[in-house]
Amino acid sequence: MSIDVDGSVFLDDVKINKLPLKFRNVSGFFACNNNNLVSLEGSPKYVGGSFVCSFNKLSNLTGSPREVYGDFNCSHNHDLISLDGAPNKIGGSLLAWVCNLNKLSIDSNITEDLIVSSNLITYIEEIPNCSNLVFKNNPINSLIDAMKEIIYQISDRDDLNYIIDVDNESESAMPLYKEIIDRLNEFEVIKDLNKIDLISLNSLYDFYNAEFDPDNFR
Repeated sequence: MSIDVDGSVFLDDVKINKLPLKFRNVSGFFACNNNNLVSLEGSPKYVGGSFVCSFNKLSNLTGSPREVYGDFNCSHNHDLISLDGAPNKIGGSLLAWVCNLNKLSIDSNITEDLIVSSNLITYIEEIPNCSNLVFKNNPINSLIDAMKEIIYQISDRDDLNYIIDVDNESESAMPLYKEIIDRLNEFEVIKDLNKIDLISLNSLYDFYNAEFDPDNFR
């Protein structure tokens, strides 16, 4: 049997390894951070505010709410290797920084930001459906920065004159990120999630008529 809560639920810092009840609808916030949760089973299906499950022991997001109208924060789950199971709809941002993600793959509709900084991401399957993607301090940044440089040098589009700086991530940069990720995947530059195929990368540089120096990627 599941319960509805007209208000908020706070289960912070009680060191539980599973949710004590099965929730259905929560009109306010739902917070269960700083525990020992290994699963989100029992979470409400609908949350009217934000859902916070940071600082737990989650390895995936199975059992998450289907809809969260505020932010969804699963940061600092150091065993979290996948965003599988994330809510279908997030009205705010999805925050998943300082986890153990090695690839970015997510089907959620995110109204605001997707923040996955300080992970181990080496592969992005496709650009997520969000307004802004923030992925600082990930291994893939150096490769994406190199592609930004190339496109900046060959492009006469006025909207590209600032995106060379990886710190300048904004909504208007999303089309460029999509272009880069689509090209990296089209040319199969990244193999086995974490290896750069220099031959494929050279072909991509040729596509942009850019000079390729493999030593920059060894």
